Amino acid sequence: MLFYIMMSALTDQDRAFVEKLYSDYGNYMYKTAYDVLKNREDAEDAVNDAMCKIIKFLAKFEKSANETVCNMVIICIRNIIKNKAIDNYNKNKKLFGVRSDYYVKDDDTGKYTEREFADKSVDIEEIIIKKEERDIIEKALLELSEEMQDAVNLVYMCGYSSVEAAEFLGISDSAVRVRLYNARNKLRKILDKEMMINE
Repeated sequence: MLFYIMMSALTDQDRAFVEKLYSDYGNYMYKTAYDVLKNREDAEDAVNDAMCKIIKFLAKFEKSANETVCNMVIICIRNIIKNKAIDNYNKNKKLFGVRSDYYVKDDDTGKYTEREFADKSVDIEEIIIKKEERDIIEKALLELSEEMQDAVNLVYMCGYSSVEAAEFLGISDSAVRVRLYNARNKLRKILDKEMMINE
């Protein structure tokens, strides 16, 4: 209900943008929510809550590239699913796991694939070095907890301030800053160790 009220308050252009987002990601969000929550009504509520959050942060979504929008949608639905799962746990004493993979939608097939970073360099040696560095960094990022990954993704890749990321994730600003601090420290240790191994 709140989603429809929020939609009615939007301009025609913003409403069209939200409808396109729902068209592009609605089924993915529902499937992701249903896989975790195992209940049609809870999955629909999760998608509804995600769309409300998207409307609240609409300016960020509109200004972002497609890949960034995809990541923000995934973080949004994953965070809402986790909160709903915790609510269900408190009600039913049963908690379901939350999937943490990041996906990118293939425009040609409409399917989601694992996220890759495009490298447009033409120097083969530089490409190999960058790929090795990228692989090391990607591997290090995957060693972070989901909470740290979400904070890093929103602040460093999507351009949110720590206050905006906190509101997006439904936690305090200080909690986001702690997650970022811990993520940087953990990444530094992982990367230092990795560099020592490769020398």
